[in-house]
Amino acid sequence: MFNSLRARLIGICVAITVAALFALALATFIVVRNNTLHEMDQHMGQLTISFVEPVGPQGQPTAVVGSDIHLDSITRKVNAIHPTPNNFAFLVDGGGNILAHTKTEYALKPVTTIAPKLDQTMLRQLADNGGRASLPIDGKAQALEDIASGEGDLTRRLDTQGNDELTQISQAFNHFLTSSPG
Repeated sequence: MFNSLRARLIGICVAITVAALFALALATFIVVRNNTLHEMDQHMGQLTISFVEPVGPQGQPTAVVGSDIHLDSITRKVNAIHPTPNNFAFLVDGGGNILAHTKTEYALKPVTTIAPKLDQTMLRQLADNGGRASLPIDGKAQALEDIASGEGDLTRRLDTQGNDELTQISQAFNHFLTSSPG
C-alpha cells in the first residue's frame, strides 16, 4: 500500500494531521471542562433565574432556547436603582416573594416583610398603573387638616409606628406640638 515514497509521505502527513487534531481536541476539551467546573464551583448553591422560550410552530415546539442569570447579579442592578436619595427599588416574583432588596435578609420572604399593607392586591395595582398606587396614610392627612383649620385637638398625636418618610413627618410634627408654647 505504501510502496512508493509519495504514498508514504502522504500517509505520514495524514497521521501527523490526525494526531495534531486529536491533541487540539483533547486540549480544548480539558480547558473547557476545567473552566466549566470552575464556574460551577463558584456558582453552586446560588439562586438562578432561567429565561426559557419554546421554538417551533404554535403548539408544537421542536426545541427550547434559554439562558440563566444568577440572582446576585440582578440584585446588584436592582440595588443600584435610587430614583431619589431616600428611595430604593426591589424585585418581587409572581407569588409576592422578594427576589432582590437592599436588605439581603429579605430575600425569598413575602413582600409584606417590607410593609404589611404591601400585598398581592397592591402589587397588582402597581403593575397595572405603571408603578402608581393609592397608599392609605392612616388618617394623618385628615389630622393635619383638622389642626390647620382650627378644628383639631392639639393634644392629639400622630402615629409614629413604622420606618418611612410619613413616620418621620409624624415624629417631627409631634415634636413641634410638644415644643410649642401654650
